[in-house]
Amino acid sequence: MAKKSRIGDIDSIIQNTELSIQNSSQAKKKPEQEELTLVSFELPIGLKKEMNVYCAMNDITIKDFITKAIKLSLEKEK
Repeated sequence: MAKKSRIGDIDSIIQNTELSIQNSSQAKKKPEQEELTLVSFELPIGLKKEMNVYCAMNDITIKDFITKAIKLSLEKEK
């Protein structure tokens, strides 16, 4: 009986992992994804710390938090 190559096993695992990543990223993509732009601005240190704590406690990214805050503010203006 021939020995099975450990490298072959590793290659197989890598290929399966790559396929899983591709499939999950394709499933997550929205059909009509909006183009993004980079925004950079300064915040008071205390406000940034407060935002970081809030986001961590509510399991939300800072990007999602700021996006939601902007959308809510713009909706109020209508």
